[in-house]
Amino acid sequence: MSNGVHLHEALAFNPDWVKDPVPPWIRNFLDKTVLRELAIVQLEYQKNLLDLQSKTTERALGVLRQSK
Repeated sequence: MSNGVHLHEALAFNPDWVKDPVPPWIRNFLDKTVLRELAIVQLEYQKNLLDLQSKTTERALGVLRQSK
């Protein structure tokens, strides 16, 4: 590519950009019920993100298979 970015670098998955919005230190002060709810929210978020990644992977594979 002309801008110096290689395609494999541009398409690389970087899970580090996803951050937990709850600071770790605050968990020491929260009730277990609140911690459970936060865990559910985080797990639902991760599931939705993985579903989206799976769908985009399938679409990318379809495009690559058609380009033979």
